[in-house]
Amino acid sequence: GKSRASTTRPFWSSSVFKRLRLSRKTSTLTMKLKIDDLQVYFPYDYVYPEQYSYMRYLKMTLDGVKGHCLLEMPTGTGKTVSLLSLILSYQLHHSDTGKLVYCTRTVQEMDKVVEELRRVMAYIKKEIKSSESGTSIGNKRRLSEAKDTSGRTERQHKRARGPAGTGTSSSASQSTALADIEALGSLTGSAPLGLASVGVEGMLGVCLSSRRNMCIHPEVSSFDNRNKVDALCRNKTAPFVRERGRREDLCDFYEEYNRSGSDAQLSGIFSLHDMMTLGHDRKWCPYYVARHMINRANVVVYNYQYMLDPKISGMVSREIEKESIIVFDEAHNIDNVCIEALSVTLNKRILRRCSENLRKLEGELKQVETKDATRLQAEYKSLVAGLNLTGAVGSGNDGGLMVANPLLSDDILREAMPGNIRRGRHFLAYLRALVEYLKGRLQAREVSVSYPGKFMGDLARETKIVEPRAMRFCYSRLNSLLKTLQVTDLDEFTPVQLVANFCTLLATYTQGFRVLHEPHDDRTPHIPDPKLQLCCVDASIAIKPVFERFRNVIITSGTLSPLNFYTKILNFTPKVSESLSMQLSRKCILPMMVTKGSDQVPISSKFEMRNDANCLKNYGQLLVELCATVPDGI
Repeated sequence: GKSRASTTRPFWSSSVFKRLRLSRKTSTLTMKLKIDDLQVYFPYDYVYPEQYSYMRYLKMTLDGVKGHCLLEMPTGTGKTVSLLSLILSYQLHHSDTGKLVYCTRTVQEMDKVVEELRRVMAYIKKEIKSSESGTSIGNKRRLSEAKDTSGRTERQHKRARGPAGTGTSSSASQSTALADIEALGSLTGSAPLGLASVGVEGMLGVCLSSRRNMCIHPEVSSFDNRNKVDALCRNKTAPFVRERGRREDLCDFYEEYNRSGSDAQLSGIFSLHDMMTLGHDRKWCPYYVARHMINRANVVVYNYQYMLDPKISGMVSREIEKESIIVFDEAHNIDNVCIEALSVTLNKRILRRCSENLRKLEGELKQVETKDATRLQAEYKSLVAGLNLTGAVGSGNDGGLMVANPLLSDDILREAMPGNIRRGRHFLAYLRALVEYLKGRLQAREVSVSYPGKFMGDLARETKIVEPRAMRFCYSRLNSLLKTLQVTDLDEFTPVQLVANFCTLLATYTQGFRVLHEPHDDRTPHIPDPKLQLCCVDASIAIKPVFERFRNVIITSGTLSPLNFYTKILNFTPKVSESLSMQLSRKCILPMMVTKGSDQVPISSKFEMRNDANCLKNYGQLLVELCATVPDGI
């Protein structure tokens, strides 16, 4: 940082830069700076020019009415700490600001955010405590002076009043004294730091990840497959499993969470590791505790999918208040995340297993019809009444829900289920006809691209029984049936859920989607491997509800150029759109592209080659040679 230049930039003057550098001498490893009328707590002793400009643009976004922004700043310039310092400082001084929801791509990035969050909050607490102690000393001195003044005034009034009993001047003196005390009270009671200190002490920051990353149950956590972990978790926490009362089938951590953890009032900053430690200490399920804490937390850190994928966001993020600030960090691939959230791929193996799922469900249905027909009748009545519209296998935190509806919340039909799929056996026959048609489409030997409308027309013409309106309810109807049949091991029914996703999305969205058929993989054209993909080609569909719902959405990364490209593919008009460059005191960066080592072995940082011994050896040798050549060190 010492070699960075103080060149003139937007929002940055040499006088400001000198002032911030001088503050380094008077503070100890930290600094406070003013951005307009906002005092920002920055937990380092030096702020880069681009960091100051970055925070200034952030404040412009947060000020005033609702608005979103695109901000680009180079990697390594401290985006995370700048974001946290500015937004947390803004929250302290603006009580109408909602929580901060920080979306990351990986668990490693999540850990980095939590580390910086701890550093920023520790500095804020220290500064507020220091300010309060200074204010307290000053207030005591002013209170003593007020008492002395009040006493002198009272004695003067007594001499002027004469004999006791007249009372008029006494009332006046009491009013004066009360006014003095009230004025002093207004100094001590309504200062921003006083309110901020209460908020800071009760501050709650929480991380959330998948069950696979958070589960501490000895049996369930031994599996690496996410779907398997989710299914085993449901087998131990679903309402119908708990009603049976067999202790060996239950999760002790979830049961203890329900007994004593569901109403817990926690404060502090919890990483994934902290949540798991808390779970071990108190015998609480870390995953459900984190889910419970999200609605009460001031800062939430989780993956993009928890905000963008309707199957997950409809279950986890539906209660987050609209005043919240949403941050998408490292968002240069956010369009891909949006597209993948609404895309479904089917192949021969999936459709074959889907047929097996349907046969198994038919067997389960016959058993329930024989032993407990009232359950099916109750489901039928609820479908006629228009209940179970979201297709939720349980509610948000009851242990039964796996995923929510794949549709965006505004696109879910709020009406009764169509009559031709209300009965379980009719619905399974309906799905079987769909699956057989999809199998036939996979037999084609040429690549084809279809619009959803044309695909639906061909499907209706060949199957004779399919109508678009009923297809829109496929996912909801399937999940209602799974819940009614009390199906366990839901991971085995992933294929039929994928087909239901495919049909529901296909029948709902006519714009922004394509149906793509590929008879083989481009890498192995001689091996038949047909795929049928419902591909979302409009990234703005998934992110549109986020822009419409929340007060501020901040999209930031080190590589967003050209910025106008993102405004087009995400279809929004940002309040602020800026690209900040790194300022150096001299030309000391020289890019070099290397594709092979000295032994002509290809080298790359891509994931598949990271553990290749030859690749690692060549990178190490390259670094050694550079160190021997570069005169000023690396």
